[in-house]
Amino acid sequence: MLVAFGALLLSAICAGTATILQAGAARRMPTADRLDAGLLLGLLRRSNYLLALALLVVGMLLAIYALRSLPLYLVQAVRSSSLGVTALLSVLVLKQRLLWSELAAVLAVGAGLVVLAMTSGQQEAAEVGTTARFAVLATVVVLGVLAVPLARRPPGTASAVALGVLAGLSFAVLALGARILRGFAPLTLLADPAAWAMGVAGVLGLLLSATALQRASVVTVTSATVATEAVAAAALGLLVCGDRPATGSEIATVCGFMLAVGGALGLARFGGPAEEQVAGQRT
Repeated sequence: MLVAFGALLLSAICAGTATILQAGAARRMPTADRLDAGLLLGLLRRSNYLLALALLVVGMLLAIYALRSLPLYLVQAVRSSSLGVTALLSVLVLKQRLLWSELAAVLAVGAGLVVLAMTSGQQEAAEVGTTARFAVLATVVVLGVLAVPLARRPPGTASAVALGVLAGLSFAVLALGARILRGFAPLTLLADPAAWAMGVAGVLGLLLSATALQRASVVTVTSATVATEAVAAAALGLLVCGDRPATGSEIATVCGFMLAVGGALGLARFGGPAEEQVAGQRT
């Protein structure tokens, strides 16, 4: 578990750093007024976005490794600590100001993670049926359909948060797919609907995140995404995978999770929109 937890911490660092790089690249693109795959194609021509993708891939591989032995709620809570990395780098790189309330929220996330690390037990690999795997794939399709009208709303904080929530749901489905994969052999992956769901959810999440990052501050968008991902993935882990905390530590686990996710929501609540920095910037 120590090795898996260490991999998770590195995954959070990768995710937080990648978010800053994504934001910097997205803000230099024309603001998208709809869900446009051309935005991703344009971003792929930027070196900082390619570096962000590399960090995301490394972070996801580390998270997948951890998911084979740790519960989803712990994995997602630790990955939510990427908000602390994002908040720090947004000050250093993007020159945004961090309020005292945001600093308190970062500390709450850290405290919650400590509690979760002390109360979570090791989990076995989850085994679910074929019907459930196709249901995971269908869920990604539904999220994509819902994203189309939301992306057409006027750019601003409200539409950015809505898109960030959908991105978080997409990444939660991706995490669930990683938790229930039947194996990593090429033919096994091709035959597993959960693997296909992971691929589609990953691309959709990236597109939604890039669109949202053009419309509001990086802390606001990332907080909405990460908080949604953490809560949704934890619920899916409990319902689909049978994840459970160590015996007798249920109350402490709930408190730790609430601290971690509450801190993330605090960052979403207090992160300023900084519209003058993010809306409508063009090269």
